[in-house]
Amino acid sequence: MDPASIDAINSIEALPIDDGKNIGIRNSIRRLKYYYGNEAAVTVDSELDLGTTFTITIPYDLEEDDETSDCE
Repeated sequence: MDPASIDAINSIEALPIDDGKNIGIRNSIRRLKYYYGNEAAVTVDSELDLGTTFTITIPYDLEEDDETSDCE
């Protein structure tokens, strides 16, 4: 993936909504942020002709999980 495409996806929230590009990625990021808040994130790393990695960060509260667990 070329550097311009990587920058566009990594800054997708700052781009105009009506540009007609990256609609699926934009909607996925918006849904993650709606559900998990601003701590959720998607970042892209890529090396041209080698591969692209999307990293999805979702917050996880260990204390909340311990309170709802039936295991002791």
